[in-house]
Amino acid sequence: MSKRGDPNILSVRNSRKAYLLVYLMVLILIIALIIFYIKGYALNKIAIFSSLFFVYIAIKSTEIHRLNNRYEIKPTTLTHVKGIINKVSKKVDLASISNVDIRQNLWNRMLGFGNVNVFICSGAGCIEIKNINSPHRFAEFLEQKMADRLA
Repeated sequence: MSKRGDPNILSVRNSRKAYLLVYLMVLILIIALIIFYIKGYALNKIAIFSSLFFVYIAIKSTEIHRLNNRYEIKPTTLTHVKGIINKVSKKVDLASISNVDIRQNLWNRMLGFGNVNVFICSGAGCIEIKNINSPHRFAEFLEQKMADRLA
């Protein structure tokens, strides 16, 4: 979580911890290639290049997916910015938020990330803030800003 220098603004993105299994799979593939090279096994060039291409695509796609969403809590609004090149922003006034809940399974709790669901009073639904680090701290910051807004 970063506060962008202003203590009244909290900006978060999806956590890299959510992609841990992808990174683990990439690491296993790289270790296997190194072991094959050290042991002197002859590998087909197509297999080597396709493995390295898979590693590149896996890392690049997870980072693009992670950077695609940003959530900001400002003094009066909760903003969801989606996109990297073409950005779409959705702003919700803090006064229109009725409830906030946190969802974490065992894996999420062990690694310290999870989802925060923000419910809107008007019945417009729920904003799901997925896979962020320290969801409890995010929810507490949001609730504090909601209380400040009502005061």
